[in-house]
This record gives sequence, C-alpha cells and structure tokens, in this order.
Amino acid sequence: MIPRSLSTGFRIGILSIVALFFSSCAPHLITTPTEIPPLISASDAVRSLAIMGEEIKTIRGAVTIKTYNGDGVATDSITGYIAYERPDKMRFTYIAPFGITLFEAVMNGNTIALFLPQEMTAYVGAIPSEEPAPGSTSAMLFSRLRDLPFSKPNGDKFLIEHIGADSVLFGIVAKDDRWEITEKLIFSRADMRPKERVILEDGVVVFRITYSEYLSVDRYTMPGMITAHDLKNGITMEYSLASPTFNEEFPEGAFDVKAGDPWKVKDLKEFSPPSF
Repeated sequence: MIPRSLSTGFRIGILSIVALFFSSCAPHLITTPTEIPPLISASDAVRSLAIMGEEIKTIRGAVTIKTYNGDGVATDSITGYIAYERPDKMRFTYIAPFGITLFEAVMNGNTIALFLPQEMTAYVGAIPSEEPAPGSTSAMLFSRLRDLPFSKPNGDKFLIEHIGADSVLFGIVAKDDRWEITEKLIFSRADMRPKERVILEDGVVVFRITYSEYLSVDRYTMPGMITAHDLKNGITMEYSLASPTFNEEFPEGAFDVKAGDPWKVKDLKEFSPPSF
C-alpha cells in the first residue's frame, strides 16, 4: 500500500522505530523451572534492563508503520527497510512496489538527513536539543531515542511490585514535598520481556506502549509488534518488524548524512511531508 502522504509525525516517528524495538530486546538473565519466577528487587530489574540488547550491534529488517486517529481509523501506512548500528546510526528506506526509492531518513549521531530522490532534495539538520512539549508524540519519541539502549523507566528512584509471573517497575521523581510516578514498565520475570510501558504526567497516563508478538532469531529476542498510544492527542502509531537479522556489517557510507551535488540541500526545518 502506497500512502497518499506521509503525516508530520513520520518526520521523527520513522527515526524512533529501532529505538523502540532495540530498547525492548530481552536478555536471558533469569531462568526458572517453576511456573512463577522468583521475585527480584527493583535494583536487579533496573540492572537487567540496562544491559538488554548489549550483544546486538546492528539490526536490519522490514518495518511497517501505521498511524490511527482517535476513532481508530488508519490515516497512514508505510512499509520500508530499517538499518541500525549502535549506538546512534539509523537509516529508513521507503521503496515503491517497482523498486523505486521514494524516501530515506538517516540519523548519524545528532544529525538527521531526509532524502527525496525524486526531487533530488535533501533536508539536513540537528536533533533539537530543547525539550519538546510534554505529552506530545515527538516528546515521547525523542525520550525513547535518548534512552537507547537502556529501557529502564524514567525516574530518580525505582520501586517494584510483583503480580503473579509479572512485575511492575515504577520510576519516581521528587516533586515539591512528595514523590511522583513518572513511568512504569510491566515485564515478565521469566524472560525479562517488556509487555507494557506507561508514561504519566501529574498522575495522568499520557502515553502507553505495548510490546507483543515477540520474535526469536538465533539467541536474540525482540518484539515484532509495538503499539504506541498518545492519549493526549488521540494518535496511535503501530510498528511491526519482519525478517530481522542481527550483527551484520554495513557498507561504508551507509549512514552518511552529508549531501552535495547534485542534491539540493535545505534546512531540516523546511521539510514538509511529500505526497506520492
């Protein structure tokens, strides 16, 4: 399916795909023959989550991104190919059914380049250093990008609650004369696979991310489906990963964000979603 247009959210959304997937890689740190795994402390959970995906250096695969409005109606759908190299290099390529490259987004360090081959135009700029508006889609995506590859909840201190075979890890921060929950992560203790991440502002849930359809390739495990619900703005973004491969070397220049002749180079701030 070729979308009529790429929504504004895709400008940053496509660059967060692997951050979301990679930060959910499951390490095999806890094994148990019992139905309900043993309890672990908050510090052990944080330590386990902090090293997840440590052995994965590169990721390659096909990714489909779908966006839904508040009524659950699909507004955009795009399928492309993703390449990722730790710690901060990503390339997303959108190819039409006949093999024509329509759009590429590349991140290398703090620089992003968006390429439109049909127009021979490249938009290049730096990831904004200022904090995006709280609760916005871009704020969540940037925070996930900055957290890569650590997937512990945002917080100064951590608490844990055990519910059956699952645990809930809470990130809390000091606010005035009290402690406030800013984020919580629900995971299975048997394999440390995240199931759901919830982001709160002033005690209200503003973002919910679910992880499902886990894929196992060789000894690596990661979710094949991630759904991010922006409850403030009524937007849902769904990311599905297919045919992933790990630790393959990429050719030199695979993450080059420089553009010269014959490309027309413009500032990233001038970019607007194209229509195909």
